[in-house]
Amino acid sequence: MTAPIAIRASSTLPQVGEVVAQRYSIERFIARGGMSHVFAARHAALGSVLALKVLDPKLFDGVSDARVRFEREARLASRLRHPSIVEVFDIGVTEGGLPFIAMELLDGASLSKVLRSEGQMPWARASGLILQVLDALQVAHAAGAVHRDVKPDNCLILRDNQHLKLLDFGIARVLDETQVTVAGRVMGTPHYLSPEQAMGATTDARTDVYSAGIVLYEMLTGRCPFEDGTTFEIVGAHVTEPPPPLSSIIDVSELPDGLPALMERVLAKDPNHRPPNAGAFAAELRAMEAAPAAGVLRPGVWIAAAVAAFVIGLGAVGIASSVPGDPVSSQPMLSGLRLELPETPPVPPSEDAVSPASPLAEPYVPGEDAARQNDEAPGPGTPDAEAKPAPARPRDKKASRKRRVSRGIRKAASVCGAYAPPGGALVSIEVEVAADGDLQGTQIKPPYAGSVLGKCVARALGKVNVSAGPAVSFRQRVRVGGGR
Repeated sequence: MTAPIAIRASSTLPQVGEVVAQRYSIERFIARGGMSHVFAARHAALGSVLALKVLDPKLFDGVSDARVRFEREARLASRLRHPSIVEVFDIGVTEGGLPFIAMELLDGASLSKVLRSEGQMPWARASGLILQVLDALQVAHAAGAVHRDVKPDNCLILRDNQHLKLLDFGIARVLDETQVTVAGRVMGTPHYLSPEQAMGATTDARTDVYSAGIVLYEMLTGRCPFEDGTTFEIVGAHVTEPPPPLSSIIDVSELPDGLPALMERVLAKDPNHRPPNAGAFAAELRAMEAAPAAGVLRPGVWIAAAVAAFVIGLGAVGIASSVPGDPVSSQPMLSGLRLELPETPPVPPSEDAVSPASPLAEPYVPGEDAARQNDEAPGPGTPDAEAKPAPARPRDKKASRKRRVSRGIRKAASVCGAYAPPGGALVSIEVEVAADGDLQGTQIKPPYAGSVLGKCVARALGKVNVSAGPAVSFRQRVRVGGGR
């Protein structure tokens, strides 16, 4: 038996005018992707023009059985028949020793390019595209195949701007088996990686469900759930961090009822909590499309309603939000804060919307407990004060200042509760406290960096003053929304 021939990095790519495998004449270079080079080629006997995808030699340098694995997966991909799967005509090896796939030549743009030019998409367009992706994936899942690299770069939107083709079935599996899937080098981006892929665990159809969910999330919001940080940090976020809910980034009132909850399951860390395959995911989306939209009023809507009620003399001092589990307080704005509301301001929740005693809401500061006892000791004239007068203790000025900063952050952030999901959100904050008491240089950490909720919190903190004192850097995790 002939030993497999290793592919060398010195293997050369075909040139324009060259005939590949004695049957494909290279006419022009089309594009270079993370794993391959694509050429337009004409079949020497038939005269038809097709796309020739030649794998990058650097991906398989010295891997003895890469060609065998590639041919096996290419044959499997050629048996997958669906309008949204690119048709594979032939496989082979170039004169330079590189594997190639001959496939239908398509006229269109990648979904990633469309997203860069259009930004977030309305539900009707996003759902139409993702259902084509899921239908194509289900054909593969039914045949026992898994794509493993579902991302916008592998989704080609045809010139009619409606139909989509899914590319590169099988290539990700070859890369995985040859152990060359270095994040950021071969796969191109870690943004669509499932938690099990990030941990090197077994993958199956639910891996494609997760990645397709990320693609739908990006189409609806204009961003991936995890975008900030290094490749290592983004991969780690897929494993450990919950994705920001849709409601924290966009107005979900125009989306089908139940979609946010479905997205939480689709993007679950545990594959057992996701739909079992692409067909099940698509079935749930189609069922939602058949039902009317939720009609949930978002902050700008119910604020306008409250103002109107006041103007016509209803005399109401507060209204209840139509968002379940998101009560709106009628209490006045928290005192002591120079606070400017966001452009579509939510009605501020009650001052105790975040429990001051919560260990997540206020960091531990040495010496703070004693200072807090002084602050919270009963005042003169109260029964407790008369029975047990608080002993005088020296105040820790640094601890007291940090406590004021912590409380100021909680109060400011609480006005953004309407932008948080129903159960509330834990927002990580870094802020510089100037000597004059202003909070400056606020940074919101993932997963809420860049979201509507994060921007509201950052703007609120920019208007806070906690009185003069030593300049300090402050880090805090504060729960916003969700009640106590």
